[in-house]
Amino acid sequence: MTEKAGESRKDRAGRLTILWRTYILDATQRLSLLFALIALHSFLVGVALILHPPVIMRFFGFHPLGEGFFPVQGGVFHIILGLFYLVVTFRLEGFRPSIIFSIIVKTTGFLFLMIYYFLVDPIIIVLFSGIGDGVMALAMLWAYLAFKKQT
Repeated sequence: MTEKAGESRKDRAGRLTILWRTYILDATQRLSLLFALIALHSFLVGVALILHPPVIMRFFGFHPLGEGFFPVQGGVFHIILGLFYLVVTFRLEGFRPSIIFSIIVKTTGFLFLMIYYFLVDPIIIVLFSGIGDGVMALAMLWAYLAFKKQT
């Protein structure tokens, strides 16, 4: 290892954290970037739900649907949610309650998907989606708390 004399891994990690926070992105920029990425994710999920190609749906463990209404409805919902996240991305200061609401939405998504996976039908993509929503909720909370502290 190439550690400087007397410098521990913890010290080095602390320096990297300070560099990240100070020179790369401040708390507002981190929260904006996070919301932009989540907006993109929601939009792409929405498009996938609207198109729901049978080959891809089977790959992710879903059975072919006879009725396409509900996947399309879910897709439209995700696209609208993505647009909401995009608006929040550019108006953080005026949308603080929306940031908290977004954390609640992602947490609710996590809980619903985990309950569905463990109690209803163990489809692997449902598990991954739940984990993804949980990670996004935690990231939003972490970024929001830093944003709140900075402003």
